[in-house]
Amino acid sequence: MLQEITTKFCIREYCLANSPILIAIIPLALIVAFVSFITFVKFKDKEEKKIFIKNHLVDRIVFIILRTIIFLSILIAIATPYKLIETTTEGNPKLTILADNSSSFEIFDTSIATRLKEQLEKYFPVNLRYIAHGELSPIGDGILQNIEGKDNILVISDGYNNQGSDLGDIILFSSILNSSIHTLNLKPIKKDVAITIDGPSQVIVQTENKFRVNIHNIGNLKYTLEVFVDGKQVSLDKNKEFSWRFSLGYHKIWARLRNVDEDYFEENNVYYKTVEALPRPKILFVTEKESPLKEALGSIYSLDVVSSIPEDIKKYHAVILNDINANKINNKDVDIISDYVGEKGKGLIVIGGENSFNKGNYKGSYFESILPAQVGLGKKSKGRKVNVVLVIDISESTGFGFSETSYNKKIDVEKALAINLLTSLNLEDNIGVIAFNHNAYLVSPLTKLGQTGNLSRKISSLKDTGGTLVFAGLRRAVNLLKNAQGSKNIIIISDGITQMPKDALNLAKEASQKGMRIYTIGVGENTNKKFMQDLALFGGGIYLEPNEMQKINLFLGEEEEKIEAEAMNLMILDNNHWITKNLDIDARLSGYNFVVPKPNGRKLIATNDDRAILIAGRYGLGRICILATDDGSKWAGQLLNKKNSKLITKMVNWAVGDINKNLDFDVRVKDTNIGKPTQVNVISNKKPEQKGLEFHKIDTGLYSATFIPKEVGFAKILDAIVAVNYNEEYEKLGMNPELIELVTVSGGYVFDPEDIEKIKDTIINLSRRVKIKTINYKWPFIIIAIIVFLIDILYRRIKENLSMHL
Repeated sequence: MLQEITTKFCIREYCLANSPILIAIIPLALIVAFVSFITFVKFKDKEEKKIFIKNHLVDRIVFIILRTIIFLSILIAIATPYKLIETTTEGNPKLTILADNSSSFEIFDTSIATRLKEQLEKYFPVNLRYIAHGELSPIGDGILQNIEGKDNILVISDGYNNQGSDLGDIILFSSILNSSIHTLNLKPIKKDVAITIDGPSQVIVQTENKFRVNIHNIGNLKYTLEVFVDGKQVSLDKNKEFSWRFSLGYHKIWARLRNVDEDYFEENNVYYKTVEALPRPKILFVTEKESPLKEALGSIYSLDVVSSIPEDIKKYHAVILNDINANKINNKDVDIISDYVGEKGKGLIVIGGENSFNKGNYKGSYFESILPAQVGLGKKSKGRKVNVVLVIDISESTGFGFSETSYNKKIDVEKALAINLLTSLNLEDNIGVIAFNHNAYLVSPLTKLGQTGNLSRKISSLKDTGGTLVFAGLRRAVNLLKNAQGSKNIIIISDGITQMPKDALNLAKEASQKGMRIYTIGVGENTNKKFMQDLALFGGGIYLEPNEMQKINLFLGEEEEKIEAEAMNLMILDNNHWITKNLDIDARLSGYNFVVPKPNGRKLIATNDDRAILIAGRYGLGRICILATDDGSKWAGQLLNKKNSKLITKMVNWAVGDINKNLDFDVRVKDTNIGKPTQVNVISNKKPEQKGLEFHKIDTGLYSATFIPKEVGFAKILDAIVAVNYNEEYEKLGMNPELIELVTVSGGYVFDPEDIEKIKDTIINLSRRVKIKTINYKWPFIIIAIIVFLIDILYRRIKENLSMHL
């Protein structure tokens, strides 16, 4: 554990509160010696002076000693010597057991709470309370209602929270109240298997879409799986996935498990899903040449091909400009596009080529002003100043395994990533390192890498301990960078499980406004990716997986050698955007245009030498994409093959957005679970009517009602079909690993339910109160100074009396 620098001086258990005052000892000692040896008597000759000094030498030495003791005692008294005495009192041990009484907990031994109460109340008072009932599991709310502060809570639950406050927020909040939350590592005693289906709920008619069936199996039960689409049974691959093309309208998918023995809950053996196939979006493709994109887009979208921008483009969901010179886009055209995108909320895609961007007079043009990118090389200066602060999570949660298949701890992976990053920086780059748990510790100040000494060894020596507060580490990093000159980069390596996440996000936003960029790297299978992604997004950076660390040099300003054979390979820089999420591309280019993102542009894909290829951004209510290479006719042919063409469709679909937003009538409702309310929103010129639903007008042409389903299956609401599934209580069964993780992070313990002795000893030990008493030793030194002063006076009087009698 790293410690903060302190100004206190200690010898064993004794310390000085104001130790700098002791510096005055040296000049005072010199003054005392000087004054003591000065002779103020006038002599007739040198011989007489020698005799006088010889006769009084002993007196002077005694005076020096006595006065030195006086001044030293006074200085020590001013420095305030003290001793801290630690005393421990037994306290008042007691325990509150919060037992889960929900249906999902029935697969565990439900008598364990009562049994533990009987065994533990022999040693201290035990309260047993139930915090969940039936199909409702508000575990977080139950804990919040029962914590008192400075108490011990034992949560006996599977940890799956389906209602109320977030479980993680409540457990981490408890540490602020000094309440210790504990739990048991339970094993199911009954078996069960549940089924769900993942896949899109809206698709474009006759396009291929992939779906996955998930099986949650407690006890390795055997089963027969059947999946149907509109009543037709489909075949699954080895990953339990299938692809399907849908005709226009709503479609029903359902899957079931049959021939399951010893299955405790039968209701979770069937799952329903609806898919709405929408008409093909209308796309305007503006091109002055024959394009291979024409055929590719025409097979998916309703495509109109023109050579110039028409005056009326309102009927289209998106406009694609393919390799159009800025001279061919007059100010009137720009105003039409600006109103179309910004006011109407539609999409624009600008594709490069030999007549576009830097090759097409975009620089400084009126058209360039509405784009999320501008023409330029964005070269990195050779004399650039790069400042990087590594923020490394050393909390107790990083002591857990990186994954179920890895023997490495998360903290070992974090340290390896940090050390590897050091080797990729230039020796002239400034690097600082912060470690944090619930506090922040300075491992190394902001210093040129070549002058940091053995920084790798310091990082290697970090140990995992304590709670987690990303805010503390980020705040220390921001303070370290606030006066730095040049680029300011913060790299946070963590699992993202933290207290006060909102404070960290707000700080990241403030740091971004001050010119800092925050990059986050999630470590571990249970990383809180949502928080880490948001932290990077608020901080103007991106989120990376550990295997993507090689990208970091592109963001920090690393000047790589330009290897022409590799410079045209494409790489995804930001895989958290809708376009690039779950996207895999393997393409090389033979050419590209020179563009760099504006502040409102997000660079998603680039070449290996960091030349932007795909930039996305918003303009008013609409969306704009920049593809800084051509349509595949010369430079980017590999983007049109089967593997890579998904980039084009995702780019167009993102630009299109919601294709139903301008309809005169539309019903929007999401699949739900039995008993769970869901909103039905209807776009209509008049109030809709449906038996059992009461619609209310919430905006012009928009009505809403609450639908509470009472049975599973498919329900029809106006023109829509909604799937109703079994209660969420039965979807996730077994022990929630997040509960164990959160309890440990908050400083609690995970007990074996049979280890009564450990539970008893832990509660008793945690109930002890440690008091620290300060004993001040100032007065003894003052008394010493007074006594020595009196001795000095007495000695001088005796000497004076003796000299008078001689």
